[in-house]
Amino acid sequence: LSLLGHWILDAVVLRWASLTERFAFRQGVTSGDVLPLLLVKPEAERATSIARQAFERAGLNRCTWSGKALPRGFVVDHAIPFSLWGNNDLWNLMQVDAKVNGKKSDKLPSAQLLMERKSAILEDWDVLRTAMPDAFDRQASHLLGSAMQGAAPVTNVLFSRFKEAVEVTALQRGVARWTL
Repeated sequence: LSLLGHWILDAVVLRWASLTERFAFRQGVTSGDVLPLLLVKPEAERATSIARQAFERAGLNRCTWSGKALPRGFVVDHAIPFSLWGNNDLWNLMQVDAKVNGKKSDKLPSAQLLMERKSAILEDWDVLRTAMPDAFDRQASHLLGSAMQGAAPVTNVLFSRFKEAVEVTALQRGVARWTL
């Protein structure tokens, strides 16, 4: 659903409105009454403070994307931009130099950049998983479509699935790719 949910959302909303109309026909509720309520989208927050705290405690001082030393202030970047997925899962959050993040903006990292920076991404994931193992594993399990088992998925299967999610998002949304 995280990859294809936006394709089926409208169908589910319409079906839900129709079902609600059938159940509430005696009260005079119509699909037209229900649809506006179902289409209200809550404003999701860019929740990165927990990841920021974990990165600060770990003492890493390099930008995930560029590999360069971070200045005192860094930002937490959504690898798959928040504007595309609204996803604050820990596996999607990287510590990044603010200038680099400004250049990346709402673009997706290129496949080549992901491969070049794989070790830095895995290091970020290790920090976040060490700080919040239950949350990281639960969120990563959603991306994987199966439960996390030991450390192996973090280094191999999870990274492959992450790369695939970036590629599918790029194809589905027609989003510009970003390289350094």
